[in-house]
Amino acid sequence: MNAGQKPMSMRHQVELLFMTMQDKIREGITDLELFREKDETRRNAPKKFPFDRIVTAYYCFLTKSPEEKRENIVVKQMSELEIFNSNEEVLSKSFFDFTEYLKSYVFMMLKSIGYIKIFQRKK
Repeated sequence: MNAGQKPMSMRHQVELLFMTMQDKIREGITDLELFREKDETRRNAPKKFPFDRIVTAYYCFLTKSPEEKRENIVVKQMSELEIFNSNEEVLSKSFFDFTEYLKSYVFMMLKSIGYIKIFQRKK
């Protein structure tokens, strides 16, 4: 850190490392609203999530581990050679699979609270 710089929170560091992921998720899951720490907002709607939590979920998905301490993500991202040295095809498939799970989760959540109505076809 240089003189005069403000230290970044761990949440902000995680968000910066995964910014391209945020854009892709927003494009692919239109019912999901992501916000970052600098947006200075809170989760006040069922389909609104802090982006750092989605990153944590993605990291857990990649490592096949149900729990992750957010403060370790930055360090682990740089040291998890098995995951991050994977070829582009493997990482693309993993990201696609994760976003499909996330889409399903958002759809089921919104359906359960009445945001989405499923229309049955008449026979």
